[in-house]
Amino acid sequence: MKQLNFWDRLFPAKYDFPAMIVDQAKATADGITALKYWLATPGPDNAHRLRTLTREADNIRMGMETCLIEAFVTPFDRQDIYSLSVEMDRIIESATSLMELMIAYEVPADDVVCGMVLHLEEGAVKLHVAVNLLIAAPLEAEKNIADIRRCQAAVEADYRHGSAALFKTGDIIQMAKYREIYHSMLEAAVHLGYTVDIFHKIVVRIA
Repeated sequence: MKQLNFWDRLFPAKYDFPAMIVDQAKATADGITALKYWLATPGPDNAHRLRTLTREADNIRMGMETCLIEAFVTPFDRQDIYSLSVEMDRIIESATSLMELMIAYEVPADDVVCGMVLHLEEGAVKLHVAVNLLIAAPLEAEKNIADIRRCQAAVEADYRHGSAALFKTGDIIQMAKYREIYHSMLEAAVHLGYTVDIFHKIVVRIA
């Protein structure tokens, strides 16, 4: 194994942080799509796919944190890289939480859950597209931000309408179960919003 000299340790090779962010964004978008497939066909294979992508996204985040500690120079502020990665990770974690709750509560997906997941998937896919454009074409990347925010707002609107409809059913047990499930999707949308806020700040700085 090659021994690193003093200067190699002092100035480690530049890490490709944009590529790491792109990989995490792809794992996140693929994870939300996996959740959509699981809602349509609940079963161990689709559940395993989502759990695997969640671990993959988390491993990318943790690997990036290690690189941030070692790197002296980054393409943009290291705090922004860290915050973007953490918030993105929370999107897929919230989505996985929804699946685990539905398995534990033994309840099927309703129209509200399916609608929220479709909006979240669209937002996550657009986030992946935007992140992929960040370095080469930041102004093109910025064009996706309004659409991502629209997807976030759509999830939040579904949450409000779905919660209101739940209270009209009179079934306290089902109400409690689905309200918690809806809230997992709401949390995912909130973290999507935080992610795009940080992303927008990065675009403004480098454009």
